Amino acid sequence: MDKARTAYNNSLIDLQRYEKLEASGAIAEQTLTTQRATVETNRSEYEDMQALLQEAEENLDDTVVRSPMSGKLSVDDVAAGTYVTSGSTQLVSVGTINPVYVSFSVSENEFLNFRENGRKPKESDAASSEFVPPTATLTLSNGSKYAETSTTYIADRQLNQSTGTLTVKALFNNDNHLLLPGMFAKITIEGQPQKDALLVPQRAVQQVLNKSFVIVVGPDNKSVSKIVELGDEVGSYYVVKSGLTKDDNVVVEGLTNLKEGQALNPTETNAQELGLSLTTSTTPSYAVTSQQS
Repeated sequence: MDKARTAYNNSLIDLQRYEKLEASGAIAEQTLTTQRATVETNRSEYEDMQALLQEAEENLDDTVVRSPMSGKLSVDDVAAGTYVTSGSTQLVSVGTINPVYVSFSVSENEFLNFRENGRKPKESDAASSEFVPPTATLTLSNGSKYAETSTTYIADRQLNQSTGTLTVKALFNNDNHLLLPGMFAKITIEGQPQKDALLVPQRAVQQVLNKSFVIVVGPDNKSVSKIVELGDEVGSYYVVKSGLTKDDNVVVEGLTNLKEGQALNPTETNAQELGLSLTTSTTPSYAVTSQQS
């Protein structure tokens, strides 16, 4: 290519020189005619080389696959040397890993509480309110806390009829590419603090005909059952909406075959001895990519 371009440029320079010489009668007209033919020949060869170069560049470009998106490639989708066919062979998978969605399921009550807890009065109008998403945090499988938090959520349009749960996705920034698709994590969503909440250990609650009840120590140390209305789960406890008071002594152990009015020999215990905790244990969820090609 460079050789053809140089030959063409040199022949042009010679042509200009010959034209001046021919005008002064220093060379024959035939010499000028021959030089003009040489210029045309060199131009044709140069243009042919340009066409060949363009074709080679286009062929080379066909060997490069450009992704329509930024992301991370899968490993060894197609082995080297495999015959591939346009439109039918998937060469590689590309997935975005920044940001990522963490998918988890919530019950109907949890979703309603999620919406209610995020409802805060507007500064401009105390009578109205707007939804302010609560903050979500992640605990990774090795127990470490993920540095980023999330306040961006996407919820499915309807509950799963077979499980009664709603799928929700929380969007997390992943600049350091620490989170990968398919990883497990525990997600915790902060709720509004509930003042003077009354808690009862989950192990103390019994269910009969869709009713929840607990056994308390009644007068003369005899067992008394009380129907309770339960709220959210908090670690090893339920929040009690109604049915108990702070003065009730709830029976936690020895509930098997315990009947109403049965004499008791109660002893006081504490949460540490019973292994109870206020820490919420969340269900593992998947970290998934937001887009894949």
